Amino acid sequence: MKAVLNYFFLQLKRSLAAFSRMMGSVIVMIALSILLAWGVSRSFSNVQMLEQVTLAVVLSENEDETEMILDLISGMPSVESVCTFVYLPKEEAFEKLKRREIEAAIVLPENFYDDVNHGTNTPLTIYFSADVDLDTSMFKELLYDGVSFVRVTESAIYSVVDMRDLYELKMSKKDTYAFLSEFYLWHVFGRGEAFQNHVLSATGEVNLVQYYITVGVFLFLLLGSLTFGFLYKEEEQILYKKLRLMGIGSSAVAGSRVIIMSVYAYVAMLLTWIVGIITGIVREKSLFSGSVLVPILLILPAFAMAAFCNLIYSLAKNQTQGMLITLAVNAFMLICAGGLLPLSYFPKGIRMIGEVLPLRLWMESLQRIYFGKSLGAYVWIAVALGIVCYGISIVITEHKK
Repeated sequence: MKAVLNYFFLQLKRSLAAFSRMMGSVIVMIALSILLAWGVSRSFSNVQMLEQVTLAVVLSENEDETEMILDLISGMPSVESVCTFVYLPKEEAFEKLKRREIEAAIVLPENFYDDVNHGTNTPLTIYFSADVDLDTSMFKELLYDGVSFVRVTESAIYSVVDMRDLYELKMSKKDTYAFLSEFYLWHVFGRGEAFQNHVLSATGEVNLVQYYITVGVFLFLLLGSLTFGFLYKEEEQILYKKLRLMGIGSSAVAGSRVIIMSVYAYVAMLLTWIVGIITGIVREKSLFSGSVLVPILLILPAFAMAAFCNLIYSLAKNQTQGMLITLAVNAFMLICAGGLLPLSYFPKGIRMIGEVLPLRLWMESLQRIYFGKSLGAYVWIAVALGIVCYGISIVITEHKK
């Protein structure tokens, strides 16, 4: 046991010396990578994902009130971001629809405004071309959602009006319609609140800042993992043979390597969390979870990452080959697993690959621990993968001896 501990502390001391020599280069590379990724991500997030669709509106003569209302609606920011209105005669609108110069045509019947104003549900007709693109399909979905809101509103209003007639309330039917319409739609179309409560983000359950904090931690760890190549030098094999004669087996050798890299990963993760907590106290708004369980839970992703890196090095024939393979694997994971840009920005094929890469599991695990999310399956899958990697590395180390 004493020999194992002496070997472990010797290797730990050598790791600290090797890592300190690369510290400056690692930090510079991380800073440049984060700035580049953050800039590209911000640019993507400001791009309008869907183009506006052009709608032709067909009005009857002397429909000035209807046109005024449509102008008001078209000027709303939520409408402007989706579509634009043009007023066309019916024949011209259908002709442009056939030529795909417009995406849809809305035909309003005669006296539409008067009918609506007096409580008559006069339907309007919307025509789409047979072959619609993605933007038009999205508009149709938004339209169907809006129609469902209106149907719910009407149902509520009619039910209350029926109660009014039953109990003979003093408010007139017209005033009841107007009051309930305004009151109910005010809540149904609380767009700001709806979007605040149901956020769809390219970065998942965390915001952009939290996402790139996690990315920064793993950039630091992956680049730093290149410093541990000395643990797998050819000269080490002679030492392992001597250790074996002393009763120290492959599991202890592989375990010492994993522990050394786990300590490195754990300290980096823990220091980031501590800095985040202190910054949150100063700013009176923390991005990190203040749970006392965080320091304990950080052991899990640290072990998972260390075990995987140990396996990659163990597969190589020598130190140089191990560092090159580690560099290639790290670069591939950073690109395909959302290490530089969120996976949502990539094509479906790359997203499918990225979802199963170890870096994706580590990032999801660290995000959930750092920011107080439920652990879910990601953390335990990452740990299980780490245990498998550790077991395989023991077999490989034994074979090399």
